[in-house]
Amino acid sequence: MTIYPCGPKPTKKPKARKRLPRTKDSERASLVRACDYECRYQVKRLALGCCEHCGCRPSVDNPLDWAHGDGRAQVWALRYAHSGTFALCRDCHRAFEQDRSAFLEFRRSMVSDFAWAQIETLKQARPRVGIEELKLILVDLKRSVFRQGER
Repeated sequence: MTIYPCGPKPTKKPKARKRLPRTKDSERASLVRACDYECRYQVKRLALGCCEHCGCRPSVDNPLDWAHGDGRAQVWALRYAHSGTFALCRDCHRAFEQDRSAFLEFRRSMVSDFAWAQIETLKQARPRVGIEELKLILVDLKRSVFRQGER
């Protein structure tokens, strides 16, 4: 064993990892996060910080959630549509997850007949939302396209 007069044996610095160039997948993921953030903010703002079902104010035990009528796997095109997103307290959100028929009834009561027909058409078409569409959605969300009474 070699003893060094100045202390322990010097070690090599680990090589810095090279950052991989951004790919379309990572660009898409960052756009989805940005759209999620903006849509969540707009929906909660329009709900005036209250649950759209029971009207309660959020608390530490029961925060306000951003709920979707349809998930990403079902219909991407409706994920950011105002007629497909709601501000629900955690209790209502969990109750609706357990009873989908009650949620469907609530959701149907929140939109006009015309909007409901559009939702049903989009569900059947299941259009793909690409990077360019996500960029446009983000611009619309930042411009605060959601207005009171739009549903």
